[in-house]
Amino acid sequence: MEAANLMSLLTANNIEAVLVEAEMLPNLPSRIHVPSDQVREARRIVEEALDAGTSAAEEGEAASEIQ
Repeated sequence: MEAANLMSLLTANNIEAVLVEAEMLPNLPSRIHVPSDQVREARRIVEEALDAGTSAAEEGEAASEIQ
């Protein structure tokens, strides 16, 4: 599920990405491959999304404590 979300995020930002899954063993982690010339930008995008997710979760928790 998380890999699918990351794929959507990357493709929305014009990053070519391929999802590689272990079909025979679906409990193994998936991998996302991007072209070597897009790795730096892909990492930046993912890091920003993770940071925003953490901040949003903290803001939501703080807001629920106020009420």
